[in-house]
Amino acid sequence: MENLDHELRLIEGSAIVDIDNINFIFQMDAKIQSLTSITKYSDPLNSLFRKFREPILPPYNYNLIFSLIKDIWTESGKDPTIFEMVRTFEPILQRDTDYRDHLIHSFNVFLLGYYILNKLCSINDISNYFRRSNDPNLTWMLASTFHDVAYPIQQIDYWINDILKIYLGINPYIAIDLGQKIPPIYDHFVKMISKEQQHPLQGVSGSSDSNIDWKFYNLLNENIFGKDHGVYSGLILAHKLAIREGFFEREGYYGTFHYNHLPACHAICCHNIKCNIKFNKHPYAFLLKICDELQDWGRPSKSRKIDNIKLQNVDIQLSEIPTIIFKLEITNNRKEELKNNLSPNILITNNKLRIIFNDQNNNTFLTI
Repeated sequence: MENLDHELRLIEGSAIVDIDNINFIFQMDAKIQSLTSITKYSDPLNSLFRKFREPILPPYNYNLIFSLIKDIWTESGKDPTIFEMVRTFEPILQRDTDYRDHLIHSFNVFLLGYYILNKLCSINDISNYFRRSNDPNLTWMLASTFHDVAYPIQQIDYWINDILKIYLGINPYIAIDLGQKIPPIYDHFVKMISKEQQHPLQGVSGSSDSNIDWKFYNLLNENIFGKDHGVYSGLILAHKLAIREGFFEREGYYGTFHYNHLPACHAICCHNIKCNIKFNKHPYAFLLKICDELQDWGRPSKSRKIDNIKLQNVDIQLSEIPTIIFKLEITNNRKEELKNNLSPNILITNNKLRIIFNDQNNNTFLTI
């Protein structure tokens, strides 16, 4: 297994990643197996973990992860076809030497958050926040696996200029203005998600705009013009589920879209922009922001990153104020990034939860 350390091989477009992902799988296997009363997604996850308990390790690659995501989406009654495009685009995106994998990354985010979510849901008071969704595991699965789907849109200017440079030998620095091109219905979703920011579970109720958080609405629109992959991913998920798959009209006027899907869309929109996230109002956005920032290990890239983060352990203490303790192998530069991206001014716990980040020497460098 030592030979896998820091190794990247590209085989027919499938990235086989390094020892850090394997160690993470073993850790999540033990953590998730320790949970009680967990049924949703247990079958596909147990199938994954069983493979890694065998003497010969399976390749932790795009094909394996795509298959798992497809199974989980299908089990949830959702159409996973869009992930075919994600898998197709990954090798193309690798042309950018600064690009890091997002497909395997998203599944790792799902695993980490799945454990934390279900551990916290064993506490009644904390569980109530997550159970504003009728199906917490479904909401988390949607938010985590879909949060980077629109990354090709963020990279579209790079693609166009790269193609022109290769084929024509020119680099005119063309920038595509997508703000005027997206379907008008997307503004409806921007308003719904902005209502969700202001008043959770009221994001699709009524025709009035009085409950819209207009500052957040403006922030989303700024990032639509800026091609932020998180905002586009959240809006694409809203359109996909509400309209293309019809969840907007199922089981009553707003149906499952109101409770299970809209919080996931909101969480995705928030994960890559600067906005305040309160745990008691938006627990899925809160959890996605943390898991996304921390999942930095074993992400295939043409350029080897040494300034990264590796998760060594996550411990959850179910005290009066539940505490999550992350132990990280982390450089000083990344410590400063985490302090900036996950500061108490951005992630607000309202004393409902405590998050502690320790380095490899068990020194605390950030508490929220």
